[in-house]
Order: sequence, then C-alpha cells, then structure tokens
Amino acid sequence: MEPSEDFRILGSPIPRKDVYFVIGVLLLLVVSLAAASYYFYYLPRKEAAAIQALQAAEKEQERLNSSVGEASPAEQIEEILAFHLQMTGLSQVKSYRLDGKYSTGALRMGLRMQAKQPNFYRLRLQGLDSWITFGFNGKSSWIDQSQAIIDEANSGLKTLNETMMHLECTIPILSWLYESKLHLKALKRLPDAAWGGRRFYVLEDSMSFRFPVVHYIDAESGREVRRTIDFELNNEPRNVEIRYYDPIENLTFSFPSGFELSLDGKTLSSATFSKVDFNKGLLSILFEKESARQTN
Repeated sequence: MEPSEDFRILGSPIPRKDVYFVIGVLLLLVVSLAAASYYFYYLPRKEAAAIQALQAAEKEQERLNSSVGEASPAEQIEEILAFHLQMTGLSQVKSYRLDGKYSTGALRMGLRMQAKQPNFYRLRLQGLDSWITFGFNGKSSWIDQSQAIIDEANSGLKTLNETMMHLECTIPILSWLYESKLHLKALKRLPDAAWGGRRFYVLEDSMSFRFPVVHYIDAESGREVRRTIDFELNNEPRNVEIRYYDPIENLTFSFPSGFELSLDGKTLSSATFSKVDFNKGLLSILFEKESARQTN
C-alpha cells in the first residue's frame, strides 16, 4: 500500500507540501519576532544601560574636576591623591619584592627590587659576572657594585645613576607619602597636562628625591603612568623620564608590570616583572649598604 501524500486534518486531506509550507512560514515568523524583539527591545535597553553607566562615570569625573578646581591648593592635592588611591588600591601595598628582567642596550640582567614603607628602597641588577645595587635607607642613597660599572670618582655620573635607579624603584611613593602625612609638605599641584590624547593631573614632589620629580596621574583611570625629572648636571640640562607598563593581571590593586626609562629623550633601559611578592615583611637592614652592615 502506497503511503498517502496527504495529511488528514479535521477529517480533510491536506497535501503534505502545503503543511510543510505553513510550518516553514510559522518558524520564519517566530525567528523574525525573536530578532525584532532583540533589536527593538533588548538591544536598546542594553545600549541605554551602557550610556547611563558612561554618563554616571562622566558626572563623577566632572564632580572631581569641579571640586579640584574650586578647592584650595592643599585640598586639590588631597582630592587628587584620594582619587589615585581609590582607583588603584595602592594603599594595600606596604612592601614588595619584585623579580624580573632588566635590559639596557644589548645588555640583559636579572632584577630584584625591594621596598617597604615609609621610604626604604633597594634595586639589584645582576649580570653574568657582575652586579650593581642601589639602596635608599630612608635618609640617604648608596651604590654598591662588584666592579667599577659606574665610576664613583665621577660625581656627575654617580649622581645621574643614583637619580635614575631611585626613580625606578619608588613605584608607590605617592601612596606612601599620603599615608605618612607628608604629601602636603612634599607635593605641589601643577597645571593639568595632555599627553597621548589623555588628560593628566600633575603633581611635583620636591622632597623625596635629589631633584624635583613630576608625577602624571591619568584623570580617567587614576593610574600614575609617567614621571619626569629635569635638572642640570655639570652645567648641562638633563631629562629623565619613566613610563609604566600596564598593570599586572589578577591583583586586587593596580601595580605596573614593568617600566621603560628614557634619558634625554632616548630609551635607555626597560624592565619587566615576572615574580612579585607583596606585604611579606622586609627587615630595614636590607636597605643598608653591605659594607656598612659588616661594620655595625
């Protein structure tokens, strides 16, 4: 017996092709309604939510800009640093040990950077057969080295290298100045700056380093992205600039993954951090020169 080419619906024969046609039309209608619902209902609501979030962020930024602009100089510094710490979470950092790679020209070295509140810093660069260490014990800086990588008899060269290495290892210094209640003594607000299509709050630190250091804080992200020093050495103008890389992933605060340092507009060195430890506790004696430790 040949199968019927018709469906029987309510007792009446209906050709199969007509039934399939109706089913296809119904499926097309359902898909069209779903697409229309997405484009005309869900998508506009999603876009509206994104616009509202952006507007809220812009209003908060306008509020900060307005309050900073209207406040006294001391209040402006307070507002900017509070914003910086709120956005980065750097107040969580009390000490750190960073291991990584350091490059200058064709030379590659291992790096270990250590620091602790309120003002202790140590940077060691290790080559295949030589090393150099910079330290700051809270009062003064020093350089120790396995051989004469830096001619310490050349006071200008020694000062330049100490200045650069000090700048490299003081990443959270704005946070530590704030928590030590020294920020109003150390910092002065300079006019806002534009760089790379972005706006920056600018603070000058005239107390923490041998020369005044200018800090650039992104007005949107709150991160410090660069620092500069302009000074004269042996009657020659010099410029040192450090630019920080993007933050390390999977931390509860924003800490750069490395940096690039320039001297007089030319890239001199760079560093990347491969292993990081925070808030593990560091003894103050680590920040004394090794020869000084041995005599105590």
